[in-house]
Amino acid sequence: MLLFFCFFWGTYITRKIINPLSLASLSISVNLLSVYLCDILDLLRLASINDIEKIYTVIFIGQSAFLLPWLFFSKKTHDGIISSLPLNNINILKISAVISVVGICIASLSLGGLPIYQMAKGVLNVNSYNDSLSNLPLGLLAIISVNQSIFFLIFSEKIVLDKKFIKSKSIILWILLSFIICIWQGKRQFFLFLIFITITYFILYSNFKIKKNIFYLILILPAFIFIFQTVSNLRNNRDNTESTKNFEILEYGMYAPMNMASILDYYPPGGTAIFPSTILSEILPKRFVPDQITDYKNILFEPTSPSSYFAYWYIDYGFLGVFVGMLLLSFVSKVYYHKQIKEPRFRKAYILLLWCCITIGVYNHFISLIFFIIPFLLLHIIDLKINFTVS
Repeated sequence: MLLFFCFFWGTYITRKIINPLSLASLSISVNLLSVYLCDILDLLRLASINDIEKIYTVIFIGQSAFLLPWLFFSKKTHDGIISSLPLNNINILKISAVISVVGICIASLSLGGLPIYQMAKGVLNVNSYNDSLSNLPLGLLAIISVNQSIFFLIFSEKIVLDKKFIKSKSIILWILLSFIICIWQGKRQFFLFLIFITITYFILYSNFKIKKNIFYLILILPAFIFIFQTVSNLRNNRDNTESTKNFEILEYGMYAPMNMASILDYYPPGGTAIFPSTILSEILPKRFVPDQITDYKNILFEPTSPSSYFAYWYIDYGFLGVFVGMLLLSFVSKVYYHKQIKEPRFRKAYILLLWCCITIGVYNHFISLIFFIIPFLLLHIIDLKINFTVS
């Protein structure tokens, strides 16, 4: 009931279905639903649906903390008209694209070929690719990932809001380039990211009319499922006949709550640390993180899958950590909700925070150096420079 209340309360106070509070509750709800469906389809291996009952306490504590800042909400801010944003950031788009492409080329040379192409040929799968990442130059993957985030945030903004960009002769090239940058690793995070932020820009900042545009949004669903499954088949060296028996999208949502249940079985409710070692393992570069800090992955239901935003806070500080972590994300999200209405230059940072909210059921992006912290800081530097130039 708390999840339903948060979803509808967030929609009511912001007058938008896409808002931090509603997305956070939706994220957790989808993951729980995935577990129930996987139980019906007998995809839980030797586990049971009853195994996730222990995570309800974590969800209640976390979602209660996330709700608190939104109980005190001023409607005056969002009653105003959102002003337009000068879209003079084509040079930043080009720079991020060049850095991403050059980085991908260097990475491909280091790995003996473009990963997604090697996966398509059947000479590489996602597990062997992950094992080979240590062969990359130090920091290269981080540079590529950060620039991917910047590229997609600007690209999605321009593809939705900039009519000149859409009508330009180079638009097909930009779309193909974005697709390559999106799937070059055979990973799905940036594919999900691109779809989410494009839809978010479309609904929040375009002249969105449900009757006119809902048809185009519906078309995205089968395209999303097809591309998601195709990438999954390539990264695991499966053919199309095997994909018909696969429920990987459901499993993708189910793994995190099952992993969280394993963590609750293994770690005490009061936490295990004074120093936030597990939390910092996502902020520090991977090569500087001692192996013993990430030993918890050996006890997970699915060790190759993430365990939600809750996991890192719980391992270090138990239920109190979950409360503090969710309260922090909620407070920052609320601050930027108001900022992006008053000053449109904060839109990209706000959408990046929305991405953290919609993925808390699976990922821990808010405390990730590569997927949030560095892109978030760079967006402020970029937007300040653009705002100064315009002024």
